[in-house]
Parts: sequence; structure tokens; C-alpha cells
Amino acid sequence: MMEVIENEKRLWGDSDSGFSNNNSPTGSYRQVNRQRKPQQPPLSPSRSISGSSSSEEEPERNRAVTLRDLYSLRQVLSDTSNGTVFSGRRRRDGRAVAIKRIMRNRVKRWGLVRGRQVPMEVALLRRVNEKRHSGIVEVLEWFECADCFLVVMARPTPVMDLFDYVSKRKRLTEKESQKIMLQIIDSIEHCQSRAVFHRDVKLENILIVPTTLQTTLIDFGCGAFAKEDEFNDFAGTPQYYPPEWFLERRYNGYAQTVWACGVLLYSLVTGRLPFASTEEICARRVHWPDSVVLTSGVKNLIATVSVFYHPNILAYFKNFMG
Repeated sequence: MMEVIENEKRLWGDSDSGFSNNNSPTGSYRQVNRQRKPQQPPLSPSRSISGSSSSEEEPERNRAVTLRDLYSLRQVLSDTSNGTVFSGRRRRDGRAVAIKRIMRNRVKRWGLVRGRQVPMEVALLRRVNEKRHSGIVEVLEWFECADCFLVVMARPTPVMDLFDYVSKRKRLTEKESQKIMLQIIDSIEHCQSRAVFHRDVKLENILIVPTTLQTTLIDFGCGAFAKEDEFNDFAGTPQYYPPEWFLERRYNGYAQTVWACGVLLYSLVTGRLPFASTEEICARRVHWPDSVVLTSGVKNLIATVSVFYHPNILAYFKNFMG
């Protein structure tokens, strides 16, 4: 599995730079497609990666190098339709990494990097990493293998995803939610400045360092390059999708991002998702739990986003919370 096509190893890594919910009837969180298998054996080391190296400490050019020569592989962090993510450490310096394996036969959308056909996710990650942003997963290098692509990303430690963090805390304070949302919006704006839509901004796709509340946007598997025209393909998580998708099977990428931010903010301050059905999404009916006390400012912001989620509202959203 690990043999590289045309003897080419690190296709990207010129420098050492810094990785669906369903609604229940009550609207509380519930996980799907997030199968964690801590004891599952990681990638096979029996076949080699060969070719030239771009690391600071270059291996001998004339010998085959396995992935295990470069990284110690540990447990499976997630296993979804977008790929399998393994935790690990870079051997030469002990740096924590996450290695995503994207099987070639499961790739549905392709892009180009240096004239080579790669999964769209790899092309998008390259684009957003051309100018580093601390709130977006950092790609260290990637490999093209016979039957898969491997993307090596920096892994913050200690870290957990925002879904688990909110689930553990039940819900967050408005001050905590403000700090988190401002970082997320800043990351989204960076993506848009690089002409990239993430299209699946949700709790599970945001890592958080519990001690500092520093966030990292991950998993660009549903992403797309930005365009002014409307999208007519579904990508992402239905609970975060805007009404027009269900009503007209189309949506504006900027507006969908704003809508997702409204869903995200509601989830942070209440500990649940705002809509229990597609009917409620289409009607834009937001239910406020009686047991949760919120200021009128946060309620009005979420209500405004649910009605007027024009692209310009992202700036309004950021200014209001700041």
C-alpha cells in the first residue's frame, strides 16, 4: 500500500511549517460517522516509500524509506467517508502529527497540484496553507501512494474536538463562545481570502485546546474552490445547511458559511442543535431551551443570521461579537 508512484516521495513539504450529526427529537447532540477505533492497527509498514526527501534531516537517497521510518503511528482518531486519520509522532523531533489516509478508489472530486491530479481536499489544503494561518490545520507534507494519498498534519496537544468539549461541558458561557467564534470566523475569512469554501464548518471539524480555547479548523473533505455562482451539489452536514438547499437544491457558498456560523453559535451557548427537522430549517424556527438563560444580544444575533444571512453578515457577526 505504501509504494509511491514513479518513485516520487514527498510531493509537498518544502519547509517544516505547522492539522454528522443528527438531530434527536429534542435537538440534542448525537454522533454519526465518527467511528473511533483506538486499538485498530495503523498503516502497514511492509511496503516502502522511495525517492528524494525534502526534510531538514534528509534520509539516505539510495534506500527505500517506510512511513514508519519517518513517523511512529499510534491509534485511529477518526474513520469517516472522507478518510481515516491516525495519530503519530515525527521520529526526528517527536512532533505530534495526524496522518490522514484518503483511499484513491473513494475519491469523488479531484484537483490539480503542480500538474498532478490529487484529491480536491489536498488541493484545498495546499491553497489555504500557502499563507499560514494559526487557526487552520497545518499540512507538513503529503505522499501519493499506489492506492491512497497520505496527508501529514500538525496535531495540537493537548487537544479535543469541539463536539466533545461542548458535550463534556454541557454548554459554554457566552464569553467562552465569543472567544471561540471570533477565532473560527477569522479562520473562515482566511479561507475565503484564499478562494476556498470549507462547506462543513461544524463542531466535529474544529479542534480546541481546553486550557487556552485556541481553535483549529480541520477536514476540508467537503470543501470547494470559491465561486460567485450558486452550488448545486450537496457537501457537508444537513443540520448545518441553509433552507434554500432543501427548498431549491442550490445555495450560495458565502451565505451557507454564515448560516453554519449561526448554527455553531447556537450549539455552543445551548449545548444542542437549533433545528430538529428539515421543516424547521426551512421555516427558520429557532427553539430556545427554557433551561438556558441567554442575553438578548446573543439571541438577536442568531435570529438575525437565520433571517438575513447575506455574505456581508459575516463581518457584522464578527463585529457584534468583538
